[in-house]
Amino acid sequence: MRNVTVIKNGTVITPFRTIKSGVVIFEDGKITTVGRESDVKTPKGATVIDASGKTVAPGFIDIHIHGGKGRDVMEGSYEAINEIAKFVASHGTTAFLPTTVSAPHDDLLNAVVAVKTAMERGTEGAEVLGAHLEGPYINPEKHGAHDPQYVRPPSPDEIKELLEAANRTVKIVTLAPEVNGSKELIKQLGKLGIAASIGHSNATYREAMKAIKLGVTHATHAFNEMRSFHHREPG
Repeated sequence: MRNVTVIKNGTVITPFRTIKSGVVIFEDGKITTVGRESDVKTPKGATVIDASGKTVAPGFIDIHIHGGKGRDVMEGSYEAINEIAKFVASHGTTAFLPTTVSAPHDDLLNAVVAVKTAMERGTEGAEVLGAHLEGPYINPEKHGAHDPQYVRPPSPDEIKELLEAANRTVKIVTLAPEVNGSKELIKQLGKLGIAASIGHSNATYREAMKAIKLGVTHATHAFNEMRSFHHREPG
C-alpha cells in the first residue's frame, strides 16, 4: 500500500516559480506532484497537511555549522549532534554537515566519531550527511576564531587516524593550500572523494590557482580570513 501525503493551501516555492494555494504530493518519500490546488486532485486515503498561511519550500542543506541552541559539535557526543539537528530543523534545515574547529587530536577524533554515530543512528531532526573538518590545517596568520595553539600543518598519521575513525563520513576538509603538506593532502582527499576547500588561507593568487589544479573544489566563507586584494596582487 502506498504511503501518500498531501501538503495543500500553502505558498509553494520551487526553483522555477511561486505557487499561491499550491499543493505538493509525495508518495513513499518521493515528490510526485507540484501544482495549483485547483489543478490537482487529492488522492483517496492520503494524509493531508494544511499549510494555510505558511510557505512550503525545499529544505536547506547547511554544509558549515558548528553548533546551535547552546550545543557544540566539539562536545564530541551524539547527544550534542542530535540537539543541533533538532534545532536547525526548526528553522528549515533538513540536512547538514556538523563542522569542527582546530583542536587537539583527541577532541577531533571524538567529534568525527560522534558525527559517524549520528549518521548511523539517525537523529530526531535534520539528517547528518557527514563531517566538515574546518582546520586544523590552516594558516596561523589567518586563524580567525580558531585557537592558534591548535593550528598545525597536515600530519599524514593524524589524517589517517581521523579518516579511519570517521569511516568515510568526512565530506569536506577546509585547509590552507600554501601550508607545508597541504598539496599532498589535497591529492589524498581527491582520491577519497572528499572535497578540499580553501579557507583561513594567506595563499597568493598563483598558489590558489595551483591548488585548484591539484583538486581544490570549494572555498570556505569566501573572502573572510583570506589574503586581501592588492593593486599588484589579486590575492
